[in-house]
Amino acid sequence: MDLAIFLTIRDRLSEAIAVLRQGLTRMPDSFVLLTRLAHLEMGAGHYDEADEMSRAALRIDPGHFDSLVIAGGVEDVRENWEGSESFYRLALEIEPENKKIRMKYAFALGALGRGEEAAKIDEALKAEFPDDTRLRQDLGVIYAGLGRWDLAEENLRKAVELQPSPETWFNLASVLEQSGKLAEAVRYLKLYLEKTTEGETPRKANARKALTDWQRRLKTPPGP
Repeated sequence: MDLAIFLTIRDRLSEAIAVLRQGLTRMPDSFVLLTRLAHLEMGAGHYDEADEMSRAALRIDPGHFDSLVIAGGVEDVRENWEGSESFYRLALEIEPENKKIRMKYAFALGALGRGEEAAKIDEALKAEFPDDTRLRQDLGVIYAGLGRWDLAEENLRKAVELQPSPETWFNLASVLEQSGKLAEAVRYLKLYLEKTTEGETPRKANARKALTDWQRRLKTPPGP
């Protein structure tokens, strides 16, 4: 274990994982090794392995907070929102005031179509952390999913004010288009396309198509 810690500090993550895996072959039920390995596997992006280790740890201690969070994080990656919701709910029974997990739980609820519940959690967080960009963005997306465009716009404008980024510009553009503010939506969508570094993703391709359509609509006079 000491060697694994040393290697981790030195950013030699793959070597640290190998050391812990070797130790686990000798002590397969070691709770300390399982939890440490789950953490390192998650950090390395080895999600299946992180899931295996965290679930093994939870069989020994079902209330282990870090293992619940790692298991929830793996389900986030898989977009298995029912799994995420379950693990984060259990984690919040242990640390009910944990900001990060409250946000993750709310996000999972929103993805499951339980937007009102998600908004309630994030609104309570907003009262505590009014200038949290991620929180404002999450709230904007949740309210957009509920069709409450005024609240979606309010929160996304605040996110853009706090931390302008391709992500915040894209989300605000989408809401502004739905609110009928097409010229402003075009401006923010252009910013997203000019500044994003995400590569040729489906979202980027769809944004290009949307921009062409929105610009055409701006040039087309309204009907009688």
